Amino acid sequence: MEQHQQKDKSLNIVKLGDKDFFKHFNLKVEEVLGETPDSKIFLASSRSKDSECELVAVKRFRISEDYERRKRRAKHFLNEVYCMRKLSHPHLVPCYHAAVSQSHMAFSMPYYPGGDLITLMEEDNEAAEAEIVLRCLTEVSSALEYLHARCFAHADIKLDNVFLDSSGKSYLGDLGLAIKVRSKSRTVHARDMGGTSIYWPPERFQIGPDIKVDPFKGDVYAVGVMCWYLVSMDLPEEQADYQARVKAATHLHMSPSLSILIICLVVIVAVVVVVVVVVVVVVVVVVVVVVTLFVLLLLLLLILLLLLVVAVAAAVEEVVIVIVVVVAVVVVAVVVAAVAVVEEVIVEVVVTVVVVVVVVVVVVVVVVVVVVVLL
Repeated sequence: MEQHQQKDKSLNIVKLGDKDFFKHFNLKVEEVLGETPDSKIFLASSRSKDSECELVAVKRFRISEDYERRKRRAKHFLNEVYCMRKLSHPHLVPCYHAAVSQSHMAFSMPYYPGGDLITLMEEDNEAAEAEIVLRCLTEVSSALEYLHARCFAHADIKLDNVFLDSSGKSYLGDLGLAIKVRSKSRTVHARDMGGTSIYWPPERFQIGPDIKVDPFKGDVYAVGVMCWYLVSMDLPEEQADYQARVKAATHLHMSPSLSILIICLVVIVAVVVVVVVVVVVVVVVVVVVVVTLFVLLLLLLLILLLLLVVAVAAAVEEVVIVIVVVVAVVVVAVVVAAVAVVEEVIVEVVVTVVVVVVVVVVVVVVVVVVVVVLL
């Protein structure tokens, strides 16, 4: 991190000396939100008279007398501030202020009233609805893609590090263990990787500290573990066989809203099919009408021809006239009968097609609804 500071002087880490972080930035501590072995997180409100009261979260690292612990905390603090200041994404937690005093190091960030995902899931005690899982994973994956595109691996993806605002939007935080990967192979030594072991991929447990690993794949695997917990409430475990768990989980919870969505889609498909059938029927009817009109026109022409023949044969014997009339009548009768048969066949075919389509649509809708209800 010393290299980071030398290369970039825009971190704006304030040196407080013996001053207090909260007093310097006009903040009032409201409550303690959480605590880790290395840090404590506070909820604070701004006390500025010129602006409305704003709630922020403050992460404070106490400077330990133990050299190794102090070194670890300083590295964590500087790394987190550097990443939060240098990386900007709509779903990454940003840093407002950062400062170092004689007794502590601290930075402020937005307060997310929805808490983190693990707290939310424990309070609800049930699997999240499908659309919530989808939105959360989409937002977290978007932030992760942004990090990876800039050669940063988060290295500690877990439910505890995904925060929710009042509208339910997700934000990826806790970048203290993030790694800037500089090698062309996009790998780092296993000893340089942190993280929470229950989110590690299986190969992390089978290699030594000097073996290089791909931290980006590790992030993706951790997102998968997080997703599995959200939909199944199956707690993460070290070296768990998630492929076997997915295969064994034949009755995963499907949220009612998703079931309704599926039913609506089926109904829409059924309506579209019925509309298509109606259009086909109308077209067929129009064709029948046109054919009928054509036949009537043909009959009219035949009648006119018959009259012409009668007029021409006025001077001919009556027998010839009778034969001509009989032939004309027979031709007309045959044509009319043929048209009637054709129309009847067309109508029967159309009715049969409509009935079959309607029955198939009804059966499909019923089957889908039953399956959704059973799931």
